[in-house]
Amino acid sequence: MSNVFKSWLSKAKNPAFVLGAVTLMTLMIPARLAVTGSTASVAAQDEVCLEVLADGVPATSTAQAVATGDFNEDGHMDLAVVAHLPLVPERGLVILQGTGSGEFAPVEYLPVGDHNHGVITADLNQDGHMDVATSTSIRPNPTVETNVEHLFFGDGTGHFPRHDVLSMDVKVGPLDVQAADLNKDGTLDLVLAGAGDEQVGVLLGDGTGAFGPPRFFGGGLLSTRASAIADFNNDGNPDIVVTNEYRRFVTLFLGDGTGQFRPSEKFLAGSGPRSIVAADFDGDGNQDMAATNRTSNDASIMFGDGRGGSSQSQDIRVGRDPRTVVAGDFNNDGRMDIAVTSALFQSVTLLLGDGRRNFSPANFIRVGDAPVRHRRLNPVKGPTDVGDGIVGLAAADIDGDGDLDLAATSTFDGHVYILMNRCQ
Repeated sequence: MSNVFKSWLSKAKNPAFVLGAVTLMTLMIPARLAVTGSTASVAAQDEVCLEVLADGVPATSTAQAVATGDFNEDGHMDLAVVAHLPLVPERGLVILQGTGSGEFAPVEYLPVGDHNHGVITADLNQDGHMDVATSTSIRPNPTVETNVEHLFFGDGTGHFPRHDVLSMDVKVGPLDVQAADLNKDGTLDLVLAGAGDEQVGVLLGDGTGAFGPPRFFGGGLLSTRASAIADFNNDGNPDIVVTNEYRRFVTLFLGDGTGQFRPSEKFLAGSGPRSIVAADFDGDGNQDMAATNRTSNDASIMFGDGRGGSSQSQDIRVGRDPRTVVAGDFNNDGRMDIAVTSALFQSVTLLLGDGRRNFSPANFIRVGDAPVRHRRLNPVKGPTDVGDGIVGLAAADIDGDGDLDLAATSTFDGHVYILMNRCQ
């Protein structure tokens, strides 16, 4: 299993970094490649062995995002799934208990907002149990409070008796949340994208589950959407990269280790960068990035130079309306791969890496059989052809065999689909 996801699955008891789905782009790029059918040469181990289990798991209406964790501490991965526009906001977050075989059953429904986006899992109050955080942004005529973070604190039995709500005094609510120890005090802090006049928000934690008021960095950014946390300049301090959905770039904020950040480079991406993930794709010890681009229907991969810049970038075509991106070794060859959900393709796209900056042609894995619903958006504001299909994605060892599996959500039918890794 990759080191990136070993750290994610460690229950965050050592809260150095809790990485969500992160990807990066570059504006200052010496070399940039456009790839449609294939990349240069990819290793012979291009075996796609992710098996979609026959039936999806009913979760919640408009299932938007999914995160993993062992909430009842039985050794099996469980799921937290949040609805985008829940029919009943009081049941908008569902906790699905896993059996270790790919089967899940709901054990608790929890109240969230009625316009939800991200969900993460981490030990936010340092009691040794996994907690859950979700983001709720503004919407017209809301039925419940918007512009908030919902924090649910687990008790180790699969239940979450403590529920805190962090209200944001901002015009636009958070669209994404990530957690990491930003000021190196041994406790987890929160990073918000899409909040506070579209800036990056940082909330410092005290280790009890309480967080200070948001501090915003980088005023003037337009429509930040998602973030990733990693050390991109190798100075030992966590940095933040955010996508700018209505622009063709992502922005890097360099951290000083005290919880302060300054805007650094802007990295060129495709059109409409949405989700982002950080990983070392070429094995040189430097953090790289990958981002999905909703309008240009591709993924941008940026290779870091270890100084906060990028030495090379390439775009690879994926399915239409790409949403979430995750990284991991999905064919057990010891090299990092990329998986992307595509709402209008009703699929997960798999890009297999060879560890030398090359990736396979897009492998499309059909997920579910629900029809895709098309929606038209304002072309000035964003993509004009989007869908309600497969959108959320998380990677974890769901069956306990040491391989990374995937869980994907559908906003159309409200199901979670499990893709089991059958590689030998």
